[in-house]
Amino acid sequence: MLEAEYHLAMREAELAWVRGLVAEFEDRTFPGLDGWQHVHDTHEWPTEFGPVPPEWAGPDGGPGNEEHRAREEGAVTNQPE
Repeated sequence: MLEAEYHLAMREAELAWVRGLVAEFEDRTFPGLDGWQHVHDTHEWPTEFGPVPPEWAGPDGGPGNEEHRAREEGAVTNQPE
């Protein structure tokens, strides 16, 4: 019985945390959300995020993923905007 109550309490706490996180996304109060929105929209790494991570750095130090290169070259991708 005690273990069942513990697991229920943990599930309720997790649900409350997730609801709070979703609320922060919806009301745009999540810390750093504007920066991440910029990354998503432009595929550019903001300087306030620090150094460009290796998985983003291409030969010229810029974003290195195939989708970004295709966009820069004007190619059509199958990814939604």
